[in-house]
Amino acid sequence: MSSYSKPVIKYCLLFVVSAFCFSCQHRLSQEQTAVIFAKNKVTELTDSNYSFLKKIGNQSQIIGVGEATHGSKEFNEVRLAFFKYLVQNCNYKLFCFEGDFSTFLPVSNYVESGIGEPEDLLLNTSWFLWDGQDMLKIVEWMRAYNKDKSSEQKVRLIGIDMRNLEVILLDIKKYFKANKTSNQDEILLEIANLFKLDEKSAQYLKELQRLSDLVKADTQADHNYSLESGNYLIHYLQLNLEEEIAYKKASTLNQKMDLRDRFMAQNTEWFCKHSNMGGKALLAAHNLHVAKMRQGVYKICGEHLKEDLGIRYFNIYIDFASGSALAHGGKHNNIGVYNLPGNKDAFSYHLQSAQRNSFFLNLRDADHKTRAVLNQLFVFNQLGSTFESDAQASAKFNLAQQFDGYVYLPAVTAKQKIRFKL
Repeated sequence: MSSYSKPVIKYCLLFVVSAFCFSCQHRLSQEQTAVIFAKNKVTELTDSNYSFLKKIGNQSQIIGVGEATHGSKEFNEVRLAFFKYLVQNCNYKLFCFEGDFSTFLPVSNYVESGIGEPEDLLLNTSWFLWDGQDMLKIVEWMRAYNKDKSSEQKVRLIGIDMRNLEVILLDIKKYFKANKTSNQDEILLEIANLFKLDEKSAQYLKELQRLSDLVKADTQADHNYSLESGNYLIHYLQLNLEEEIAYKKASTLNQKMDLRDRFMAQNTEWFCKHSNMGGKALLAAHNLHVAKMRQGVYKICGEHLKEDLGIRYFNIYIDFASGSALAHGGKHNNIGVYNLPGNKDAFSYHLQSAQRNSFFLNLRDADHKTRAVLNQLFVFNQLGSTFESDAQASAKFNLAQQFDGYVYLPAVTAKQKIRFKL
């Protein structure tokens, strides 16, 4: 079987921009800026000033913390600072992120057990946006925290995306090689057959469904599993297998995108549900995934979480005024550093003009006048994993409708790779 890959999703906001009326946008005026800062408790972000998270953390089960680019390091720096506080003060144990579970499983195991070298494990994920120094700092802090903790006290790093069926099959194979079950021989034979088939054929999908049924039959009697007991893995792999089958059956890009976001939400909630320690999670994903309302034709992850959890889902938009990001781009779609000078029409441009430092604003608790300002349509700087042009690196939406919290960063810088593979 050839290496499994899904089409690269270039969500550089083209579908977002097309969904809104350009003529309706507003610029943040000096008067509006004054309203925001005069009427609300705006908290500057410092190394020790995160107590504003306590109320949010205690009232929430999942906190979605976004990023305006995939390729700038400051977003993960903010997330790590937030996660440290939430772990130490609000009993959060799960750091769920927009990465494939099976691909990142060795990194997750390192966080729990200390087995392996974190730099090598991150490089082996083959995902350039997660093998940077910023992610390494998250992994190393989590490992250091876990060193003297019991299984129930440990924090866990979990990929909740679905991108690599081949690795899922290899993980299932590894499990059933080590565990004798009634369908063990059939399952191992089925996996061997799948690796011989064309993954685009109807027969492949048929055999994949048969494998899913066999695995489910061998595991459905085991209801007493949890993250802390360590016997959750095959149950989650079974869930991933069902998701991959649904994804393969989808016929259009919109259907695939809809499924991807639905499964990201479902997977995050699954891990919260199967944690004995209260199941509280920080969800790290792009702003477009953690938002509360669809910005195109398909339903997004944050929209599912909002429907399922209500006020127990709190989402935070992280914005920036200017800077740089690591991204695919150019004629040959190579990885490189791209400058992001910022859009003079953008919401953050006027904050930069006012020389504001990094800050947090709780939009859920904002006063009426502030919400009236932030319910207007503003431009925001944004970029996915692919850079095409300055004009496309932006989005338009109503901030107060989409998010519960807002973080402003004056400048961001491109991620620093751990080291490039030779």
